[in-house]
Amino acid sequence: MEKFFSYYPEVANVAVGTDEVRGYLRLSWIDPHKVRRISVVGTEGMVVCEPGTEETVKLYKKGVIVDRAGFGNFLIDYRTGEVISPYIKQYEPLKAACADFINSIENGVEPLSSSAVGWNVVKCVEACDRSFAAGGIKINVI
Repeated sequence: MEKFFSYYPEVANVAVGTDEVRGYLRLSWIDPHKVRRISVVGTEGMVVCEPGTEETVKLYKKGVIVDRAGFGNFLIDYRTGEVISPYIKQYEPLKAACADFINSIENGVEPLSSSAVGWNVVKCVEACDRSFAAGGIKINVI
């Protein structure tokens, strides 16, 4: 049985995704390093997002090329390229969430953080609890 979730009261390591795409979360309210970083790695490069930093988003055009030269033999070539840091206007997240909520009331539109989004968050948290109770098994959520 593959373990998808390990949990201690202060630390959670959670695997999320599909058969093709997988993400890993390390969550801890006691960790002294409050890191808020999302890294997405693909075949052509990677994107790193660190909210609250001067360079919020960085695009790395680098990767690995694997040449399978025959049975048991393969060559690895590291491809390094440019790093792009596009300008992203900084804003206060709580202020933006409040403005979106007020806009939804004034204009009768659904807010970005709708009840459906909240319900999906609750389902994910409940799945983590069920996984922990069952020894870390995979739980399908959405």
